[in-house]
Amino acid sequence: QTADADGPVVAFRAAELDSSSVGLVPVAGPGGWLAYSTFGGVSVRAPGATDAIPLAGIGGRVSALTFSPTGEWIAYSEASGPNATSESLRKIPSGGGTPIPLGTVSGSTTSIRWEPDGRIYIGTFDTCTMHIGVCTIRLRIPENGGASDTLLAPTGVPFVTDLLPGSNGIVFGEFSRSGTAPRIVALDLKTGDTATVVVSGMAPRWSPTGHLIYASPTGSVFALPFDPGRMRATGAP
Repeated sequence: QTADADGPVVAFRAAELDSSSVGLVPVAGPGGWLAYSTFGGVSVRAPGATDAIPLAGIGGRVSALTFSPTGEWIAYSEASGPNATSESLRKIPSGGGTPIPLGTVSGSTTSIRWEPDGRIYIGTFDTCTMHIGVCTIRLRIPENGGASDTLLAPTGVPFVTDLLPGSNGIVFGEFSRSGTAPRIVALDLKTGDTATVVVSGMAPRWSPTGHLIYASPTGSVFALPFDPGRMRATGAP
Protein backbone atom coordinates (compact mmCIF):
# COMPACT_ATOMS: atom_id res chain seq x y z
CA GLN A 1 0.00 0.00 0.00
CA THR A 2 1.30 3.45 -0.91
CA ALA A 3 2.34 5.63 2.01
CA ASP A 4 4.19 8.85 2.65
CA ALA A 5 7.93 8.47 2.97
CA ASP A 6 7.73 9.05 6.71
CA GLY A 7 4.49 7.20 7.29
CA PRO A 8 3.69 3.54 8.06
CA VAL A 9 2.71 1.02 5.43
CA VAL A 10 -0.21 -1.29 6.20
CA ALA A 11 0.89 -4.89 5.71
CA PHE A 12 -2.55 -6.40 6.28
CA ARG A 13 -5.68 -6.03 8.35
CA ALA A 14 -7.45 -8.87 10.10
CA ALA A 15 -10.53 -8.25 12.22
CA GLU A 16 -10.14 -11.53 14.08
CA LEU A 17 -6.65 -10.75 15.44
CA ASP A 18 -7.34 -10.98 19.19
CA SER A 19 -6.11 -13.11 22.08
CA SER A 20 -9.01 -15.54 21.79
CA SER A 21 -8.49 -16.47 18.15
CA VAL A 22 -4.90 -15.97 16.98
CA GLY A 23 -2.89 -19.13 16.34
CA LEU A 24 0.37 -18.79 14.39
CA VAL A 25 2.68 -16.00 13.40
CA PRO A 26 1.89 -15.02 9.76
CA VAL A 27 3.71 -17.10 7.13
CA ALA A 28 4.90 -15.39 3.93
CA GLY A 29 4.65 -17.17 0.59
CA PRO A 30 6.15 -16.55 -2.86
CA GLY A 31 4.71 -13.69 -4.86
CA GLY A 32 3.42 -11.69 -1.90
CA TRP A 33 1.01 -14.20 -0.34
CA LEU A 34 0.55 -14.10 3.44
CA ALA A 35 -1.30 -16.59 5.64
CA TYR A 36 -1.88 -17.19 9.31
CA SER A 37 -3.97 -19.57 11.37
CA THR A 38 -6.64 -18.82 13.91
CA PHE A 39 -8.19 -21.34 16.29
CA GLY A 40 -10.95 -21.74 13.72
CA GLY A 41 -9.12 -21.99 10.41
CA VAL A 42 -6.71 -20.15 8.10
CA SER A 43 -6.87 -16.59 6.76
CA VAL A 44 -5.00 -15.45 3.65
CA ARG A 45 -3.98 -12.09 2.23
CA ALA A 46 -3.57 -12.19 -1.55
CA PRO A 47 -0.72 -10.32 -3.30
CA GLY A 48 -1.44 -6.60 -3.46
CA ALA A 49 -4.37 -6.83 -1.03
CA THR A 50 -4.63 -5.34 2.45
CA ASP A 51 -7.41 -7.39 4.01
CA ALA A 52 -6.96 -11.02 4.94
CA ILE A 53 -9.93 -13.31 4.34
CA PRO A 54 -10.67 -16.74 5.89
CA LEU A 55 -10.46 -19.81 3.67
CA ALA A 56 -13.66 -21.82 3.57
CA GLY A 57 -13.51 -25.51 4.41
CA ILE A 58 -11.03 -25.31 7.31
CA GLY A 59 -12.80 -25.51 10.64
CA GLY A 60 -10.39 -27.18 13.04
CA ARG A 61 -7.36 -26.02 15.00
CA VAL A 62 -4.44 -25.55 12.59
CA SER A 63 -1.09 -26.17 14.29
CA ALA A 64 1.22 -25.45 11.33
CA LEU A 65 1.04 -24.27 7.73
CA THR A 66 3.32 -23.66 4.75
CA PHE A 67 3.10 -22.39 1.19
CA SER A 68 4.12 -24.47 -1.81
CA PRO A 69 7.31 -23.28 -3.56
CA THR A 70 5.16 -21.59 -6.24
CA GLY A 71 2.77 -20.02 -3.74
CA GLU A 72 -0.25 -21.67 -5.40
CA TRP A 73 -1.04 -23.99 -2.49
CA ILE A 74 -1.06 -24.01 1.30
CA ALA A 75 -0.38 -27.23 3.20
CA TYR A 76 -1.57 -27.36 6.80
CA SER A 77 -2.00 -29.72 9.73
CA GLU A 78 -5.43 -29.65 11.33
CA ALA A 79 -6.70 -31.21 14.56
CA SER A 80 -10.34 -32.17 14.92
CA GLY A 81 -10.49 -30.84 18.50
CA PRO A 82 -8.44 -29.62 21.49
CA ASN A 83 -7.86 -33.17 22.78
CA ALA A 84 -7.18 -34.84 19.44
CA THR A 85 -4.31 -37.37 19.43
CA SER A 86 -3.63 -37.01 15.70
CA GLU A 87 -3.86 -34.37 12.99
CA SER A 88 -4.90 -34.41 9.34
CA LEU A 89 -2.45 -33.07 6.77
CA ARG A 90 -4.23 -31.30 3.90
CA LYS A 91 -3.56 -28.79 1.14
CA ILE A 92 -5.79 -26.08 -0.29
CA PRO A 93 -5.37 -23.56 -3.14
CA SER A 94 -4.04 -20.28 -1.76
CA GLY A 95 -6.93 -18.38 -3.28
CA GLY A 96 -9.51 -20.75 -1.82
CA GLY A 97 -11.04 -24.03 -2.92
CA THR A 98 -11.64 -27.56 -1.69
CA PRO A 99 -9.12 -29.00 0.82
CA ILE A 100 -7.34 -32.15 -0.41
CA PRO A 101 -6.32 -34.81 2.15
CA LEU A 102 -2.63 -35.78 2.11
CA GLY A 103 -2.26 -37.99 5.18
CA THR A 104 -2.44 -38.24 8.97
CA VAL A 105 0.22 -37.57 11.60
CA SER A 106 0.23 -38.76 15.20
CA GLY A 107 0.46 -36.14 17.92
CA SER A 108 0.87 -32.43 17.17
CA THR A 109 2.75 -30.80 14.31
CA THR A 110 5.49 -28.41 15.44
CA SER A 111 6.91 -27.52 12.02
CA ILE A 112 6.03 -27.95 8.35
CA ARG A 113 7.94 -26.99 5.22
CA TRP A 114 7.01 -27.60 1.56
CA GLU A 115 10.26 -28.00 -0.35
CA PRO A 116 11.10 -27.83 -4.10
CA ASP A 117 11.89 -31.57 -4.15
CA GLY A 118 8.15 -32.31 -4.18
CA ARG A 119 7.91 -33.32 -0.53
CA ILE A 120 6.49 -31.76 2.61
CA TYR A 121 8.74 -32.04 5.68
CA ILE A 122 7.03 -32.27 9.05
CA GLY A 123 8.14 -32.23 12.67
CA THR A 124 5.75 -33.69 15.26
CA PHE A 125 5.76 -34.44 18.96
CA ASP A 126 3.74 -36.91 20.95
CA THR A 127 3.76 -38.69 24.31
CA CYS A 128 5.93 -41.79 24.36
CA THR A 129 6.07 -44.82 26.63
CA MET A 130 9.62 -45.92 25.78
CA HIS A 131 11.29 -42.57 26.42
CA ILE A 132 10.89 -40.06 29.20
CA GLY A 133 8.66 -37.11 28.32
CA VAL A 134 8.01 -36.41 24.67
CA CYS A 135 8.91 -38.40 21.59
CA THR A 136 9.44 -36.36 18.44
CA ILE A 137 9.47 -37.54 14.86
CA ARG A 138 10.50 -35.96 11.59
CA LEU A 139 8.53 -37.08 8.56
CA ARG A 140 8.28 -36.27 4.90
CA ILE A 141 5.30 -36.92 2.68
CA PRO A 142 4.80 -36.49 -1.09
CA GLU A 143 3.15 -33.19 -1.99
CA ASN A 144 0.25 -35.06 -3.60
CA GLY A 145 -0.21 -37.40 -0.65
CA GLY A 146 0.83 -40.98 -0.02
CA ALA A 147 2.96 -42.93 2.42
CA SER A 148 5.22 -40.89 4.69
CA ASP A 149 8.89 -41.57 5.43
CA THR A 150 10.14 -41.40 9.01
CA LEU A 151 13.41 -39.49 8.87
CA LEU A 152 14.35 -39.22 12.52
CA ALA A 153 12.89 -40.31 15.86
CA PRO A 154 13.00 -39.60 18.70
CA THR A 155 14.92 -36.40 19.42
CA GLY A 156 14.16 -33.10 21.12
CA VAL A 157 11.23 -30.90 20.18
CA PRO A 158 11.80 -30.02 16.49
CA PHE A 159 11.09 -26.68 14.91
CA VAL A 160 12.09 -24.85 11.72
CA THR A 161 13.41 -27.13 8.95
CA ASP A 162 15.22 -26.22 5.72
CA LEU A 163 16.26 -28.47 2.85
CA LEU A 164 19.89 -28.22 1.76
CA PRO A 165 20.93 -27.92 -1.91
CA GLY A 166 20.81 -31.24 -3.75
CA SER A 167 17.94 -32.49 -1.55
CA ASN A 168 20.35 -34.82 0.27
CA GLY A 169 20.09 -33.28 3.70
CA ILE A 170 18.10 -31.01 5.98
CA VAL A 171 18.96 -28.70 8.84
CA PHE A 172 16.58 -28.02 11.69
CA GLY A 173 16.40 -26.40 15.08
CA GLU A 174 15.31 -28.31 18.14
CA PHE A 175 14.92 -27.96 21.88
CA SER A 176 15.73 -30.78 24.28
CA ARG A 177 12.80 -32.56 25.91
CA SER A 178 13.46 -30.49 29.05
CA GLY A 179 12.92 -27.33 26.99
CA THR A 180 16.49 -26.11 27.26
CA ALA A 181 19.60 -26.06 25.07
CA PRO A 182 18.31 -25.09 21.62
CA ARG A 183 20.62 -26.42 18.90
CA ILE A 184 20.82 -26.78 15.14
CA VAL A 185 21.17 -30.26 13.67
CA ALA A 186 22.01 -31.51 10.17
CA LEU A 187 20.46 -34.78 8.94
CA ASP A 188 21.85 -36.75 6.01
CA LEU A 189 18.76 -38.06 4.18
CA LYS A 190 20.76 -40.85 2.50
CA THR A 191 22.46 -42.33 5.55
CA GLY A 192 20.28 -41.09 8.40
CA ASP A 193 23.34 -39.71 10.19
CA THR A 194 22.96 -36.53 12.23
CA ALA A 195 25.45 -33.96 13.47
CA THR A 196 25.11 -30.93 15.69
CA VAL A 197 26.01 -27.84 13.64
CA VAL A 198 25.38 -25.12 16.22
CA VAL A 199 25.21 -25.90 19.94
CA SER A 200 23.17 -22.81 20.78
CA GLY A 201 20.97 -21.67 17.90
CA MET A 202 17.56 -21.96 16.27
CA ALA A 203 15.53 -21.30 13.09
CA PRO A 204 18.21 -22.19 10.49
CA ARG A 205 17.80 -21.12 6.88
CA TRP A 206 20.07 -22.00 3.97
CA SER A 207 21.38 -19.02 1.99
CA PRO A 208 22.65 -19.23 -1.63
CA THR A 209 25.72 -17.34 -0.39
CA GLY A 210 26.88 -20.60 1.21
CA HIS A 211 25.79 -19.78 4.75
CA LEU A 212 23.33 -21.00 7.32
CA ILE A 213 21.43 -18.02 8.69
CA TYR A 214 20.24 -18.65 12.24
CA ALA A 215 19.21 -16.91 15.45
CA SER A 216 20.74 -17.25 18.89
CA PRO A 217 18.59 -17.66 22.03
CA THR A 218 19.36 -14.03 22.87
CA GLY A 219 17.97 -12.77 19.55
CA SER A 220 21.18 -12.16 17.59
CA VAL A 221 21.32 -13.31 13.94
CA PHE A 222 24.39 -15.09 12.54
CA ALA A 223 25.64 -16.30 9.16
CA LEU A 224 27.65 -19.53 9.40
CA PRO A 225 29.82 -20.65 6.44
CA PHE A 226 28.51 -24.12 5.65
CA ASP A 227 29.29 -26.93 3.20
CA PRO A 228 25.95 -28.61 2.31
CA GLY A 229 27.71 -31.57 0.67
CA ARG A 230 29.65 -32.51 3.79
CA MET A 231 26.99 -30.95 6.05
CA ARG A 232 29.48 -29.19 8.26
CA ALA A 233 30.59 -25.67 9.07
CA THR A 234 33.63 -24.36 7.20
CA GLY A 235 34.32 -21.35 9.38
CA ALA A 236 33.16 -19.24 12.29
CA PRO A 237 29.86 -17.33 12.20
